[in-house]
Amino acid sequence: MLLNQKKINLLVVDEISRLSRNSSQVFGLKDLIREHQVRLITVDGIDSQAAEWEILVGLGGILAQEEIDNVRFLTVRGMVGQLAACRTFTLPKIIV
Repeated sequence: MLLNQKKINLLVVDEISRLSRNSSQVFGLKDLIREHQVRLITVDGIDSQAAEWEILVGLGGILAQEEIDNVRFLTVRGMVGQLAACRTFTLPKIIV
């Protein structure tokens, strides 16, 4: 990983969920950022030079994981509902 090799000193991302949607990975990344003194800036307002950055990163990781778990649940629920209604899934015909 580039953080371990000390090849970067700044990490800019759109939001924490772009790094990982797994909260344990986000917490591990937070530790690496602190340990290697890499500055983290997100477009949605997190800056590792601010006092509350670790709390915001942790919350972002938890929310990202909850979001993906919810999407998974809704997808399965929709598929089960379609099957219960005796609807079939068909692929669109591709005209070449």
